[in-house]
Amino acid sequence: MGAQNLETAIAKATSVKKQLTPKEKHLQTLITASRQNNDAVVRELIMGLTKSAHEATIWRQAPTRSDTHANSSIIGLKCLLILHRVSQECGPVCTREMRKHAKAMFGPLQHFQDNSTSACAEIALIVRLYARYCHQRIVSSERVPVSVMALDQMLSSGLQSQGGSSST
Repeated sequence: MGAQNLETAIAKATSVKKQLTPKEKHLQTLITASRQNNDAVVRELIMGLTKSAHEATIWRQAPTRSDTHANSSIIGLKCLLILHRVSQECGPVCTREMRKHAKAMFGPLQHFQDNSTSACAEIALIVRLYARYCHQRIVSSERVPVSVMALDQMLSSGLQSQGGSSST
């Protein structure tokens, strides 16, 4: 997948046209790119999504049309939705790059402010909280490589082998 295709998919996935969530076909294009074992493609994807997240915070600060403010909140939220989904379904190269660039990806969105309208203020709060959650999830996954489900299965099988019950 070329850089131009990634840029197009990111632009379409973060557009503010009809829906609040990214279209699934654009999201799948990005997820497919995230599964590649090609450092250059994955780095291009991470940098493109980071750029979109940064632009959402910059557009918010620009004294332009009022609809730009609402759009920047939506773009920030869409970036987070994409980053979260990619982090759940990506390959090991992308996971490594996301950990490496987590602060750059989520930092500006963790401090996102938009009090231009009450609706924008609510979306901005969601963006801040969601950015913190996504950042912690990526950073924590580096420290805890065992999934919760795997841990639960290990504990359940250990209790059952000792004759105990996994339910309380």
